[in-house]
Amino acid sequence: MALQVALAAPLIIMGGWGGERAHAAILRACELSQAAGVQSQLAEALFLLSTNYVGSGRIAEAMDVGGSLLLLAQARGDRDALAAAQIVLGEAHLFGGDLS
Repeated sequence: MALQVALAAPLIIMGGWGGERAHAAILRACELSQAAGVQSQLAEALFLLSTNYVGSGRIAEAMDVGGSLLLLAQARGDRDALAAAQIVLGEAHLFGGDLS
């Protein structure tokens, strides 16, 4: 799990925030974290996945994943994950043109 998240950084640098190779690594990190029940890693992976969706213009998916991160953060009482969820949801609204 940690390796998949660690792989995301160089892949993002090489292919941008919306890159397909980064997307595959981040998606795999989400799957592994969910299967293992490691919620702290899942929160980090969901943050990266939502940001990847924003970077590739997939705003609806970014909102869905950001919403999942928000629910996870609230359930865990994780202030860092809560801040991350608010950031990605704000990005999704901004880049989606929802400025209300």
